[in-house]
Amino acid sequence: MSDPELSEIDRIELLHELGELIGARGYERFVSWPVVRPTQEFLPDEWTPTLQSVAVLVRRLMLYANIDLTAEVTAFDRHLSEEHPNAPAWFAGIENGVCKFGIDIHELNEPQSLIAALSHEVAHAYRKLHFLVEDDREIDEKLTDLTAVYLGLGVFVVNASEQYRKSGYISGILAVTNWSVSSGGYLDPPSLSFLFAAHLVARGERATSYLQFLEPNQASYVRRYFDALESNRGELLEQLSIPPDGWPEEPQLSQFVSPLDPDTLDVSVTEHGSIHESSPPPNQGRPIFRVRESRTVILSFLGLAGGAVVGLVGTAIYNHGGVIIAGAIVGLLFALVKGGRFQDRCSGPGCRNVLGTSDQACSKCGGVIRGRIREFRDQLTAEEEFLQRQHEPAG
Repeated sequence: MSDPELSEIDRIELLHELGELIGARGYERFVSWPVVRPTQEFLPDEWTPTLQSVAVLVRRLMLYANIDLTAEVTAFDRHLSEEHPNAPAWFAGIENGVCKFGIDIHELNEPQSLIAALSHEVAHAYRKLHFLVEDDREIDEKLTDLTAVYLGLGVFVVNASEQYRKSGYISGILAVTNWSVSSGGYLDPPSLSFLFAAHLVARGERATSYLQFLEPNQASYVRRYFDALESNRGELLEQLSIPPDGWPEEPQLSQFVSPLDPDTLDVSVTEHGSIHESSPPPNQGRPIFRVRESRTVILSFLGLAGGAVVGLVGTAIYNHGGVIIAGAIVGLLFALVKGGRFQDRCSGPGCRNVLGTSDQACSKCGGVIRGRIREFRDQLTAEEEFLQRQHEPAG
């Protein structure tokens, strides 16, 4: 874990660079445009592990960055391509008014990682569009992280700077649990947390409104830096050349979150090579569970409605209103008999595939069936308990 204590020189340098960007692009959007949070209020689009969802996400982030250009996204498989082997996403420049992005196809099942990576890449596009790119690549990458904070995408790049994750998989009869640390971006977690705290303090925001969306370490850093900066907010505004009042009105959030028509996104997506053939199922080897689902309710409704329709036809023929009731009752009884049967569905995230009685794994998502649970929402708890049991000593 990085040292949470930034030196005074580091803090001064970070605020200097932030002030330079504010001087170049204006303080107005820094203090009034939305600070995006990972909620439906700010990101209303349903996520599915598809390239179409990537296209919508790219356009949504470009709206927040006020980049009014078309975009092109190319999906690569890091296992099949030598280009960008370790990058979840990248920016490849602006050609003829088109922002060119790339993503690793495997990131479709990691939306949190992907949105953080694309936030950084959209910040690259913003810097390119406004002639802010530095010749030194390492310096420019760090300033791109800073720019993402300026654009209101700080939550995502701060989180991506350091993430601890627990995962498990099945190997033969053994269950293996891994703890992993991943990092993204170029500024370290304390530096990004400091910049994000400075953004919140300058805007007069409450830190508590954002801490719940941050990784534990970063939340701790942001809280510490926020408290230190808030006590001298006037000095901070002066350092960043932000006037204490006379700010512009906040733009309506509706201009950023209005529904996006997939047919008019101006974001094209292409696949590089045969990526679908080699992509593993999303829950490959993961413990999943059967969830018993009854079809009684929906079939009863359909049977009742269908029987009533038949009854209406019979009424027209026999001219007797009782035929409708009789038809509805017959349809309902048929549905109750058929609907009394249960079917099992896969609890794997994003799956819900129907499972056969003899299935040992889900044919759709690749998860390994390890038991039965009552509700789909119990998947994560049951998975954790299963992995813990595998580590308990025998006897």
